[in-house]
Amino acid sequence: NVTDTHVMQGFSQLTKLTRLRLEKGKLDCPTNAIMQTISKLPSLNHLELINFDITKEFEAFVGKCSNISTPLLVPINAIQVNTLVKLVLCRCTSKVLEQIAAICPQLEYISARAIKSSQISLTNLRNCSNLTELKLRCLEGLEVEDVSILLNLNKLNRLSLTVVKNIVEVLELIGKMTQL
Repeated sequence: NVTDTHVMQGFSQLTKLTRLRLEKGKLDCPTNAIMQTISKLPSLNHLELINFDITKEFEAFVGKCSNISTPLLVPINAIQVNTLVKLVLCRCTSKVLEQIAAICPQLEYISARAIKSSQISLTNLRNCSNLTELKLRCLEGLEVEDVSILLNLNKLNRLSLTVVKNIVEVLELIGKMTQL
């Protein structure tokens, strides 16, 4: 078994490490020791944790990883993401975003830069009352459904919708959003 000491000794020597991907961090994995150690790595800017158990302490350690500009966190169980406030997705389907929005009403920031679907429903965003920034982009044109949901997002102050097929409908609605 890998101990906290093994992790701290091993990772602390990787001062030039810029990218790190770890998978299958189950309950017996020293996740907190990993996070504590990598938060001190000066060159690390890309972190991927796939199938990891997320603990309450984990969030504090993630906050200390200020040098990481590209995080990707995929918890074992989606129920564990009840503290997620920032979501950055790339090359995902609209269904992934819709499902995450449905179970994460606390989201404040959503960025999906390369949606691989031709349409997206904003219905599940209706519960994201803390959402302040929304960035959606599709490379081939995106039909945005349930656009009126945006009117309910009173804290939304930054909106970026790129390559939208039904832009006229979207613009008419955006014109009614005084907080933007």
